[in-house]
Amino acid sequence: MSLYVGIDVGKFHHVACFLDDRENQLDELKFTQSYQGFSELEKIIQKHAIPEDGQTLLGMEATGHYWFPCMSS
Repeated sequence: MSLYVGIDVGKFHHVACFLDDRENQLDELKFTQSYQGFSELEKIIQKHAIPEDGQTLLGMEATGHYWFPCMSS
């Protein structure tokens, strides 16, 4: 089983959508490009993460330089 997280990258905020293997939307989060915003993202990933053999896959568009903070968090 897997958790899929798609992130729409923006200049001031990002939007993450969380899906399961059956493409059911589990959650959605609009978060700011800040420590607090990335902490909120991490909490929701942990909330929906599949234990043991599961995996979490993140995907995002590489829009200009706005995606760089996502990769360093």
